[in-house]
Amino acid sequence: MPAYLLLGPEHGKKKEFIEKKSASFVKQAGLPFQTYRFYIGQDETENYLGTLLNPSLFGDLQILTVADAEQLKGKAAKETARYLKNPSETNLLFLCSDETSLSKIDKSVAAAFGKEETVVFWELFESDKRSWILSFFLARKMKITPDAVSGLLETVANDTEELRSVCSRLADFKGSGSEITVEDWEKFIYHSKEENVFTLFEKIAEQRFDSAVEATRKILQSGQANPISLTAGLAWQFRRLLKIHLLTEEGESIDSACDRENIRGKRNRKLYTDALKVFPRKETENCLILLNRTDSLLKSGALFSGDILADMLIYRLTIGKGSVTDLFPSCEVPD
Repeated sequence: MPAYLLLGPEHGKKKEFIEKKSASFVKQAGLPFQTYRFYIGQDETENYLGTLLNPSLFGDLQILTVADAEQLKGKAAKETARYLKNPSETNLLFLCSDETSLSKIDKSVAAAFGKEETVVFWELFESDKRSWILSFFLARKMKITPDAVSGLLETVANDTEELRSVCSRLADFKGSGSEITVEDWEKFIYHSKEENVFTLFEKIAEQRFDSAVEATRKILQSGQANPISLTAGLAWQFRRLLKIHLLTEEGESIDSACDRENIRGKRNRKLYTDALKVFPRKETENCLILLNRTDSLLKSGALFSGDILADMLIYRLTIGKGSVTDLFPSCEVPD
């Protein structure tokens, strides 16, 4: 059957699967083709059904990729299930969802797919992601230090699609045949033209609320991060700040503490030195609690507006400095 149900959060592997199956489909048919992508959650249901149920006027192949397949309900689910009983040989359909359980998909739709047409793309383990990054740079005759890999993984989403995008830009930044250190990674982050979690942390540390909100919107709209990876990236930097607090309390100088945490460069050291004053130890700990609870809230499946959630988090960090450790105090979220 020229249709697949693709589940799971690993977008990179899912994309590779779609590209491979699409190439084989086109090669076997030997006909021109059109590609379509639909987001069911964005009121594209009618366009999706119209394309799926009506062949191309020019006799071309149609490759349809549908995101948020768990939102296929009612008429859309009924028509899709009916189509799957007798699918068109000129259509190749991919129903995609970040969910990992078939129970999240309409029963009539899920039942139309056999085991061979249902594939779950699980999130990579930490060791697998590290191996993926090392292999990526090795193929370009480059090396990357363990500290740089850790920094990259702390600030990039867990799927290989985003890893590939960031690693490609990092490779171009450093150049073929070189070794990437944690200093190179931080220089790349701060000097790239795009907003990222590092530039966002800088704005938070400088108490520039409006600029921090604007940076957050740019990061999320660009697709380089989602709320979960954004929260993880900020948590990594606040953990780093807390470690510097602990080291200086034990009698180490700020320079020595920065050396221990691989914080290089005058700009980076000044940022963390200033952040120590803006966020004393207690406030730093509270911000970490807030970020951890926000992460739990995001992963709980509760539905919130992405913009409202992001704005509230930046407000709690920048203006509140962790004085309230729950994003929405009325919501009970496990630690």
